[in-house]
Amino acid sequence: MHTQRQFPWQPSAVVSCISFVVLVATTWESGFTVPSDSSTWWKLLGVGGCAAGGQLAMTKAFAAGPPTRVAVVALSQVVIAMLYDVVFWGRQFEPITFVGILLIVAPTAWNMLGDAASKSVRRPAKKTA
Repeated sequence: MHTQRQFPWQPSAVVSCISFVVLVATTWESGFTVPSDSSTWWKLLGVGGCAAGGQLAMTKAFAAGPPTRVAVVALSQVVIAMLYDVVFWGRQFEPITFVGILLIVAPTAWNMLGDAASKSVRRPAKKTA
């Protein structure tokens, strides 16, 4: 897995590219319609600013820490979003939803635990001749 430490890119450049792709995709999907009221524009700016800030933070996290651990934290946002759905909108999830989340999060957590276990195993020092 490539980490950002191997590339000279700045996190802001990565976030800018991602933001541009999202802008083009959502403009295309909306049929090139433009909101007419200022309330919608403020909401869009707020959501866009929060998304850009979050993406910048995640990009810096992947550059600074071990990718497997950062990935587990990144995947935890799915569970947090589910909690918001339940608390604020009263949504109820089917059991298959929990199975899907488990299938996504479990391999990453297993990978992280495997990395931690392999680092804790002491290997004998190599003898030099």
